[in-house]
Amino acid sequence: MKARLIKQKGKLLLLLENGTTALASEEVLKQLFVSHKNLSVIRGKYGGWDSDYLKIEDVPGHTIAWVDDDNVLCLKENPFMFIIQSVVDEEYITLHEYAILHQKNDNRIKTLCRDNRISGAQKKAGKWFIPKNAPYPPDARYSGVEK
Repeated sequence: MKARLIKQKGKLLLLLENGTTALASEEVLKQLFVSHKNLSVIRGKYGGWDSDYLKIEDVPGHTIAWVDDDNVLCLKENPFMFIIQSVVDEEYITLHEYAILHQKNDNRIKTLCRDNRISGAQKKAGKWFIPKNAPYPPDARYSGVEK
């Protein structure tokens, strides 16, 4: 195992095979997600796990993700959800909330999002988030010209 992401005492910690520990901030998680094949780019000295334990697997904590010896990122849980937290704030609502707001069904809203018809809609971690004030798009079947 080249790296192990654990939850320990309410903190996310990234343990690296070289014996160092990084506090898993948003930036460290982004680096892990993007650069897990080159762990040397990950910085953030928080301490050393190797002073108390012989193997990275022995460090106590709930394992969330790890990088195996073949440089494959393995996820037990999704530790990257808080990366998208900036999208899920007061300015955005979920697809379901938007559907309720406009009295439409979820599948119709999903189709509109996929077709880029709702301004500002973003897909993050497989879920759609829509600006709270995004207007419902006009019906594309009509050109807007009255007969």
